[in-house]
Amino acid sequence: MISVQPDQVFRFDDDVWTEIADAGGFSPDDALKRLDLEDMLDRFLRETPAEVRKKNRENSRKILKAAKKFLDVLYETHQDIYSRDGQSIGRPLAEMVADWEEIELEGGGYEPKPLQYDLCFLWRMHWIMPLGSSINPVTGEVGGPLIRFIVKVHEIVLGEKIRPHQARHAVRRAQQKLGGLTDEEIFRLNVFMRNGERGP
Repeated sequence: MISVQPDQVFRFDDDVWTEIADAGGFSPDDALKRLDLEDMLDRFLRETPAEVRKKNRENSRKILKAAKKFLDVLYETHQDIYSRDGQSIGRPLAEMVADWEEIELEGGGYEPKPLQYDLCFLWRMHWIMPLGSSINPVTGEVGGPLIRFIVKVHEIVLGEKIRPHQARHAVRRAQQKLGGLTDEEIFRLNVFMRNGERGP
């Protein structure tokens, strides 16, 4: 994980920034995007120091253990639990447990306040770019510029690999929260915020 010293401001090396820009499908010459991302990561790293992340990782392991026990009961009873809108709880939980186990095997960890949610917010609300992902029809792999951007930043900044499926989960949640805003509404909101006003 990259750390930020109290007397320093977080900045990328040029070659690292180029990797990130290439993954996200935008120009490495876009200085505003670079500054936006560096400032956001500077705040994130200061708010989530290494010792806090270590504690969060320990808590995540406890959650994983409890989730596996819950799934064992579902399998034993051949039952599932459904949300009010009829969505299975067991199936997505099983997928998340599989993701968490793979990350643990790779030496990573699961962050309760994932960086990928902040990256989705930056992508949509500051850069006014569409939230979305794609599926390769041949391989079934999740992809798209936003997914590649999230995976690359997470790997570089936190030193942990996340799967595209996990990034897609964050994108879907961001779509639920921000999907109702048009580009014009976001642009106006950004203008109001820059001018120090309350907003529309």
